[in-house]
Amino acid sequence: MSDSISDAARILKENSVANELLNNCEYAAAEPLLRQAVEGKKELNNAETWMWMRRLAECQVELGNFEEAADVARDAARALNIKFGPIDEDTLDCQYLYAMSLYRLGKVPEAAPVAAQAFEGFIECSKRGPDHVTTMKCKALYARTLKQSDPAKSGELTSEITAALERPVAPPQGRQMTGAEIRGPEAVKAILAA
Repeated sequence: MSDSISDAARILKENSVANELLNNCEYAAAEPLLRQAVEGKKELNNAETWMWMRRLAECQVELGNFEEAADVARDAARALNIKFGPIDEDTLDCQYLYAMSLYRLGKVPEAAPVAAQAFEGFIECSKRGPDHVTTMKCKALYARTLKQSDPAKSGELTSEITAALERPVAPPQGRQMTGAEIRGPEAVKAILAA
């Protein structure tokens, strides 16, 4: 009994460390712990499993492992959409990560509708707004996917993003900003410049 309690405590601690490393943009250190968390929760196939999959996909995108990120994000987005709907913030995060992975793999025609759907969902999502860092990153990705097919719309979105980036960022209420949130505006600019 005490072995199972100590194992559970160890797993909770490792998961907490993985999350902290991810939030502080320490992706290489977070990756093995995130992978371990996904493997440990895979059998449950529930919301907790899909949240860890989202975190692993985010980490893989940041590490440049776009093939794996695409697979993980797609699977998590599908499961979350079935369980929580198309405008749930976790569903949308996974759609964005899937679209970004496709885009970075050079699959722009496949990425464009996923990015568009995710961006529209972020606008509708009551837990996210137009100035949320992930909404902005998704909007920037959507603008990039439109650069060839609809340059006018791409330019319009880019102008909106540029104006939004000039406004001061308000910290989240009741907590400190994570490293990813602090670096958010730079990440948005990097997507636009890609």
